[in-house]
Amino acid sequence: MRPFGARNRRSLLKWLFVPVIIWIVYQSLTGFWTIYRLRKERNRLEREIAELTARKIVLERQKEMLKDPEKIEEIARKRLGMRRKGERIIWLGDN
Repeated sequence: MRPFGARNRRSLLKWLFVPVIIWIVYQSLTGFWTIYRLRKERNRLEREIAELTARKIVLERQKEMLKDPEKIEEIARKRLGMRRKGERIIWLGDN
């Protein structure tokens, strides 16, 4: 039986390091892919937050506007065709 020589040790070390290197590359690639997906999701969520914030502002303005009795009356007249007691409405068609 031959003793384990330096050449055999190098060969063994090379074959031990190959799987380790492959594992490190795999982990790095999956890490980069995860970071990419998370950044993409973050950007989508930030856009959605901006859109919802703008929608909230519009709704808050509408809410404030509806506290004014004159505005409520205007909306009731235009959209619902309502009238005051004793008023006559003359409909000239849709504009």
